[in-house]
Amino acid sequence: MEILHGCINMEILLINPYTKFPGKSPSIPIGLLQLAALPNKNGHNVKILDCNKSSIEDVKKQIKKSDPDIIGFTGWTGQTLKIPIELSTFSRENTNSKIVWGGPHPSLLPRQVIKEDYVDFVIVGEGDLSFNNLIENIKNPEKVKGIFYKEKGKILSTGKSEICENLDTLPLMPWEIIDLKSYVFEWVDGMKSMVLPTSRGCPYNCSFCYNKSFYQRKWRPYSVKTIEENLENLLSLSPKIEAVRFDYEDNFLGNDPKRAIKISELAKKNDLKWGCQLRVNNSERSIIEKFKNNGCEYIFFGIESGSQRILDFLRKGITVGQSVKVFDICNELKIRAVAGLMLDIPTEKNEDFKKTIKLAERLNNIVNVGFYQPYPGTDLFDHVVINGFVPPQSTEEWSNFKMSSYHNFSEVSSAKLKFAYYYLNNVLNPAVLLKKKDYKTFYMLLKTVLKI
Repeated sequence: MEILHGCINMEILLINPYTKFPGKSPSIPIGLLQLAALPNKNGHNVKILDCNKSSIEDVKKQIKKSDPDIIGFTGWTGQTLKIPIELSTFSRENTNSKIVWGGPHPSLLPRQVIKEDYVDFVIVGEGDLSFNNLIENIKNPEKVKGIFYKEKGKILSTGKSEICENLDTLPLMPWEIIDLKSYVFEWVDGMKSMVLPTSRGCPYNCSFCYNKSFYQRKWRPYSVKTIEENLENLLSLSPKIEAVRFDYEDNFLGNDPKRAIKISELAKKNDLKWGCQLRVNNSERSIIEKFKNNGCEYIFFGIESGSQRILDFLRKGITVGQSVKVFDICNELKIRAVAGLMLDIPTEKNEDFKKTIKLAERLNNIVNVGFYQPYPGTDLFDHVVINGFVPPQSTEEWSNFKMSSYHNFSEVSSAKLKFAYYYLNNVLNPAVLLKKKDYKTFYMLLKTVLKI
C-alpha cells in the first residue's frame, strides 16, 4: 500500500525467525507477544507468523497476500539472521510494507542493519513503547525515541530508547493472537508445559552479556497480580498445562525474594510444577526449600566456569564455592539443577579449562555446555576485537557466522574443546541422570543427543 492507514486499524505482521534445532521444540515467541500487546489493545490487526511452524514458502505467500502496513522482524546474531534477510528482501520486492527490525542483533548493530535496502526502521533495545509510538507516527519517525531510520539517503537516530519502568502498565499477554496449544511442549517427567515471563532485564555487569545494553542494566518485575492474570488467561486457553517455566531470559529472584516466593505459591495453587533461573550468589537454602515445597522441579544457574580467575575476568559476581554450595543444596533437596557452562572463553588457559571440567563433575547434576558467543556491543567483544578477532562487516556476513561454535578465543586446542563439549553434554549428563535414577530426563536427553 502506498498510503498507510494512519493510526486506525493498521495491518501489522510480526515474524519469528527459524530457531528450531534437533531434539527441541521451538519456544513460544514471548518477545513478539509482548511487543504485540500495545498495538493489539489499540485496535490494530496484529498477527504473528512463526517460521518454526510454517514453511518459508507459506510465510512468503501470507506476506504477499496480506500486504500489511508494517512487517516486523526479530533478529538474533548469527545464522538465524538468514530467514529475516530472505523474508525482508521478499517483502521489499512484493509488498509496499514498511519493514522494521528489532531484537538483539539490530539493537547491538543498528547502524549496520539500517544500511540494508530491505530495512526501513531499526528499534534499539526493548521495543514495547518505541514500536507502538512508531506505529502511531509512521510518517513522522523523528517523534519516536530509540529508533534508526533513513531519510534522503542519510541515516538518522532519535537517541536512547524508552523502556517501560513499570511493566504492570502494559497490557496483558495477547495469547489469543497465536495458536497457543501448538506451543505446549514436553518438559521434565514428560509434563505438558508452557513459558511465562515474570520480569525483564538484569542489574548485573557480566562482560559477555548483551542484556546489559539491551535492557539498560535494569531489572523490572511484573507484579504477582499481573503474573496471576497472565497465567489465568494462559490456562483458560490451554487448560491441560501441567508445568510452567519462568526462565525465559528471566532473573526470577531479582532483588525481591518475597515476590518470588509468592509466585511459587501461585504455581502451587494452580497445581503446576515449575522451573526458573537463579544466581548462585543470592540463592539461600531457605528460599530453595520453599521453592521445592511449592513444586519447583528445575533451576538453571549461569555458572560459566570452574576457574575463579575467569569468573572475575567475566565480572560474573559469583564464586566457585557458591556454585558448589548451591548445587549441594539442590542435590539434597532432589531438585534438577542445571549449570550453564562456557568453553573457549577469551584468556582461558588449559588450567582454567581443566577446572571447569572438574567442577562439572563435582556438581553431580545436569550441565548445559556451550561456547563463548561474541555478541557485538559487549565489553568482551571489544576485548576480542582488540586482540585480533575480525568480526563480520555486514548483516549478510553475520548470517553466515556460527555463533554457537568455537572460534579459538581461548588457549585451549580445538580438539580439547570438541572433546569436552561432547563429554560434558553427552556422556557426563547421562551418567549423572542414570546414577540419580532420573530415567525420564535421561530419555529426553537421549532424544536430543540422537536428534530424534
